[in-house]
Amino acid sequence: MINIKRAIIDSKIEKLVKEYRKLKLELEEYKSELNILKQDPQVKKYIELTNIIDETPKKLVEISNEIAALQYQKEDLIKAK
Repeated sequence: MINIKRAIIDSKIEKLVKEYRKLKLELEEYKSELNILKQDPQVKKYIELTNIIDETPKKLVEISNEIAALQYQKEDLIKAK
């Protein structure tokens, strides 16, 4: 019974290892393709714009938090008078 369970586990591990290796190779291919595409000026611009779009909401939240903190400080000063 133990040998059957071990064989089942070994089979699952073997399938997962094959899938892992396949995905790793695909990832390397995609990285290589991306490096080639990055040389294209239009793609560079796309990547830059995408990064800006991804980062802007974070910056907006940071600024909003700073504004809120300053408003609380201002209110505390007014109350302290």
